[in-house]
Amino acid sequence: VREKDDADAKAIAIYVIKPAGGGGSSTTTKVEPAVDPSLTGVTAELSKTDVKENDKITVTIKDSSAPKGRAAVTTFAKDSYYTVTVNEQVIEHVLCEVDHVLTVEYTIKAADLEGDTPKITVKSIENGTEPDGEHTCSAETLTKKEAVPGKDCQTKGTGEYWECTCKKLYSDAAAKTEIQKAPEGVEGEHDYQIAPVENDEKQHVETCSVCQDKTGKTPEAHTFKVSEDGTKHVCDCGAEHDAQYASESEGADCNKKTDAGCTVTKPGASA
Repeated sequence: VREKDDADAKAIAIYVIKPAGGGGSSTTTKVEPAVDPSLTGVTAELSKTDVKENDKITVTIKDSSAPKGRAAVTTFAKDSYYTVTVNEQVIEHVLCEVDHVLTVEYTIKAADLEGDTPKITVKSIENGTEPDGEHTCSAETLTKKEAVPGKDCQTKGTGEYWECTCKKLYSDAAAKTEIQKAPEGVEGEHDYQIAPVENDEKQHVETCSVCQDKTGKTPEAHTFKVSEDGTKHVCDCGAEHDAQYASESEGADCNKKTDAGCTVTKPGASA
């Protein structure tokens, strides 16, 4: 779907080189669409397919992890660097952040859009090298990562920190103090739900479903109602007891619990 202001955009397809013979050979002989399931080489996809000159797109490339009955032709290893050739552009120092997947940022050139069927072709992927030491972490290269509480009251989340474009982490916005991992944050909130009071058949209390905390919570009496099938009385907290019906005049609610049971008539029954 093209955006209204992209009237000059052209549909573009992604292609990859298919290794000859389907084995471990690096020889390349023809180009095949990445969506072809018979490929033994890598596959790729674009972040957008309607593009114009100078558009920035992401090319996501997946390796050939063991096609059926064959050994993998190419594999990408986390924390390794690669050199990727896309159309006529050689892109160096591409870091693999997740096993089997490479992501490459590419800017559309005028030449990419020539002809009736414009295409992006991943021509080659070779082992690369880590960038040299010229990069300097600074306030301009950092992105703030907000604190995130834990998922529950027993789990700590992460504190505030900054991440550089080179993936280094810092405890400050000026890149003065490097840290090896995100700082430990605070626990999440309690998950209070009503639950029966232990050894008390008449009351329930708000209780954390994770740590069982009841601090500051006041027990309240059960509010029993006849279950849908009419066989027992249940409270919202889950407490229940058998229904012993006597007088229809007492209605469908039961807030009694005695050795003799309750005195609520089953709905629809006569007194």
